[in-house]
Amino acid sequence: MDIDLKKQFLVIGERAVEIPCHIDTLKEIFGEPEKYVFGEVAGLSESLNVVLPVRTNYVWHDWGVLAYTYNGYAVATLEFRLRPTAMEGHKEPSFYPKKMFNGNITINGRPWIELIRDGELSETETFKKANYGKFKVIAEFADWYHIENCLTAEDYTHISFNKKGRR
Repeated sequence: MDIDLKKQFLVIGERAVEIPCHIDTLKEIFGEPEKYVFGEVAGLSESLNVVLPVRTNYVWHDWGVLAYTYNGYAVATLEFRLRPTAMEGHKEPSFYPKKMFNGNITINGRPWIELIRDGELSETETFKKANYGKFKVIAEFADWYHIENCLTAEDYTHISFNKKGRR
């Protein structure tokens, strides 16, 4: 299955999908996901005097796809796993897809790396980000310690799409 980012929506296979979207839209495309719920850390809300939201992530391990939600239904970010991290000793979170996405990812029919290569380095220097249409495109470096060498698609572990104004 291929992914093509347009200025207003994603094309997943042959289907146009807006982000944010309802989780059921992605279930129709990828099937039933594994669900990871992140709740309140015991005592943290009280100590900070804030209410922390429960966040739910959905993972399609066989597809290499991860969806982030804040309420369990509205998908705010859709992420595709490209390859494992290149950093020695780095343990990836259990909610990362176990398999890699094996389709093509393009932005308006062009390789996604062309947009990211000229993107802005994040404050943490762990990923690059760029805007396209109503989306923010984020690509995480495979090796955070050698980012000056990240020039090709093979130098990134994940690419994600979300509506501008997030992350």
